[in-house]
Amino acid sequence: MILIICASIATAAFIVLVIAMIFSMRSIVRDVKGIAHQTKLLQQQTAGLLGELRRVLTEAEQAVAGTGKQMKGFLHSASLLGESFTRTAGAVNELSSAVTRTATARVKQTANKYGPHIEEALNWAEAGLTAWHWWQKKCSAASKSSALSGQDEGHDK
Repeated sequence: MILIICASIATAAFIVLVIAMIFSMRSIVRDVKGIAHQTKLLQQQTAGLLGELRRVLTEAEQAVAGTGKQMKGFLHSASLLGESFTRTAGAVNELSSAVTRTATARVKQTANKYGPHIEEALNWAEAGLTAWHWWQKKCSAASKSSALSGQDEGHDK
C-alpha cells in the first residue's frame, strides 16, 4: 500500500514538473517567435526603404543627366542618404543577430536550470514504473496461484 502511495506521489510530482516545463518552454518559444517576427518586419521595412532609395537614386541620376552640375550636389546628398540607409540596415542586421543570440542563450539557460530537475523526475518515473511492473507481476502471480488452488471463489467477477 505504501509502495502505491509513493509511486502515486512520484508520478504526480513528475507530472507537475513536466507541466511546468511545458509552460516554461512554450513561453520561451512564444518570446523567440515574437522576436523573430519583429526582426523580419524590421528587415522587410529596411528592404523597402532600400528599394525606395534605389528608385530615388535612379531618378536623381536621370535628372543629373538632364540638368548637369547643379544636380551633382543633390546626387551626392542622395548617395550620403543611401549610405546612411545601408548603415541602418547593417545595424538592424546586427540587432537581429543579437536578439537571436540572446534568445539562444535564454533557451540554453532554461535547459541548464531545469535539466537536473528533469533528470531527477525521470529517475523517479523510472523507479515508479519499475515498482508498477513489480506490483503487476506480483498481483498476476498471486492471481494465478489463487486460481490454481481454488481460493478465488469469494471474489466478484
